[in-house]
Amino acid sequence: MDAEGLESFRLFVDSRSSALLRTAVLLSGGDRHAGEDPLQNALAKAGGRRRRIDEPEAYVRQVLCRQQISRWRLKWILDPRTGRRLVETHGRRLLSRADESSLAARDIGPDGDEFHQRLVLVTVGSDKVVPLSGFRGTRDGTLGRWEPVFADR
Repeated sequence: MDAEGLESFRLFVDSRSSALLRTAVLLSGGDRHAGEDPLQNALAKAGGRRRRIDEPEAYVRQVLCRQQISRWRLKWILDPRTGRRLVETHGRRLLSRADESSLAARDIGPDGDEFHQRLVLVTVGSDKVVPLSGFRGTRDGTLGRWEPVFADR
């Protein structure tokens, strides 16, 4: 980043960081500490792409929203005996255990459309997600939702 671009970005951060923090706090459920990390990540991302961004505030707000949507998509795996949360994992709806460290799950596309779904294999305790199918949609003659059929081995 050149000196002029860096100074411009610093002025942006100084002038708009409190408003952006309010947005981050609102998205994180009112917890200030939970809102600070996503804001720092979004500002770092915007700083690296400053030359290509026309509206930095709109870009940072969009990044904040997308980060929170990703957090909402995480699901908790609960301990069957105590009901306590063990680990967060990706996948819109967990369907079944595939093996000791993987689960089959229904996930939605990045567009957020509930009827744009695919099956994925989720690795517990990791961000690793392996697609098992393509996306289904309402335009392909199906209902757009996966209906799982389970079989015993």
